[in-house]
Amino acid sequence: MAAMKVLLFVTVIASAIAYAQSVKCYGCDSVVAGEKCTKDQAKGSNVIDCGKLSPLTGLQYACARYEYQAGTKQNTLRACVVKGKSCDTLAKESQVPLKNCKVCEEDNCNGN
Repeated sequence: MAAMKVLLFVTVIASAIAYAQSVKCYGCDSVVAGEKCTKDQAKGSNVIDCGKLSPLTGLQYACARYEYQAGTKQNTLRACVVKGKSCDTLAKESQVPLKNCKVCEEDNCNGN
């Protein structure tokens, strides 16, 4: 029983630390959200708390914004990405060329 209490305590503390260090990013994909995702984002709209994506893993996140070609259409994606990834890494992982790519670590920095 004591071991369970310790485990629960450690889990709660780890979650609190991850939440306190989490960044908030705009999240949208123009394939789903349409043209409103391609424009500068309104303050407070489409915001994702990246720390809630995987609170128990301890991963830290950054924000990203990039454009990519799908068929004949140019699309825009705004999302949380694992901290430390670069635009080159994202392009290799997605296997498509990215344009106007930006990775940043401040809250809502991927809005424009």
